[in-house]
Amino acid sequence: MRGLRAWSGFRQIGVPYARHAQTRGESKYTFSKLLKLAADGVFNFSGPPLRLASHFGFWVSAIALTGVLFTLAQRLFKETFNRWGLEPVPGFATIVISILFLGGVQLICLGIMGE
Repeated sequence: MRGLRAWSGFRQIGVPYARHAQTRGESKYTFSKLLKLAADGVFNFSGPPLRLASHFGFWVSAIALTGVLFTLAQRLFKETFNRWGLEPVPGFATIVISILFLGGVQLICLGIMGE
C-alpha cells in the first residue's frame, strides 16, 4: 500500500505523530519479513531494475552479434584459425549464438513491457 499511495501522483506531506509502544505481545515481523518488505518496495515501484534488464539485454545481444562475426571470420579464414588452434566445432556456435540472441531479445522485451 505504501508504494501505491506514492504512485498515485498526488502531492503528499508528512504528518509527525508520537507512536505508543506495543502493549501486547511482540511484533510478528521478523528480520527476513522486513527485508522482503523493503525489497518489494524497491523492486516493485522503481524503474531502474527494468532499465537494467533492458541494458543487459542489449549487451547480451551485442555479445551474440560479436559471436556471429567471429564465427563468420572462422568460416572465411579457416586455415588461419586452425593454425591458432581455434578450429570451428560444428553446430556449437549456432546454438550458443541463437540462445544468447534470443535471451537478449527477451530481456529487452521484458524491460520495454515493464516500463
